[in-house]
Amino acid sequence: MVKHFLFCSLLLCASVSVAQVVEQPAPALSTPNQAPATLPGSSDSLEKQMPPDTKAPPPETLSSEQVEILLANLLNSAPALVNSNVTASVDDRSIVLSGRVSSDEQLKVAIRIAESYAEARSVVNNIILDNTGKTFQSTPPLNDL
Repeated sequence: MVKHFLFCSLLLCASVSVAQVVEQPAPALSTPNQAPATLPGSSDSLEKQMPPDTKAPPPETLSSEQVEILLANLLNSAPALVNSNVTASVDDRSIVLSGRVSSDEQLKVAIRIAESYAEARSVVNNIILDNTGKTFQSTPPLNDL
């Protein structure tokens, strides 16, 4: 009899606890007479959160002089270009590489460095390989328009 009483008590407690879990309706996104809420990823909410003075400026284009200085520093400090002598002359239309390297790998590195900062400029390769004395042209200069 005691077992029966404990079993019924346990069953009653379980049913009461299950009955207390009532499904609640999901909150409405908007209520009558209110504007709909903006989603976190929408542009309206971003504009409201960010003051106008914190918007990112447009990307800056480097001048020919800035690119020439930058390339001179990179070509002189690149570990792959040790024992080479590469210079870059930059104008609005092209980057002209000249000097000497001792391997094809050094030649490729110098060209990659110049191409990474070329933007709309063509890269002209006048670098001489020491072991052959041959000049390789990678990109012809732009024709006058």
